[in-house]
Amino acid sequence: MTYNAPFNHRLNRQELINGVGLSTTQYWGFFQLTDKEFNDIVTRGQIDESIIVD
Repeated sequence: MTYNAPFNHRLNRQELINGVGLSTTQYWGFFQLTDKEFNDIVTRGQIDESIIVD
């Protein structure tokens, strides 16, 4: 995921861990997201889905 669009709702680390289910032990600089994690982040961040290229 490249972060090229602003989130209308800013997600913090706690929400990414507890709400999306990301791991607390992995390196947070660069890692692969599942489709479900990506969709959860987009939904929670209130991103305009028309700008997402699939």
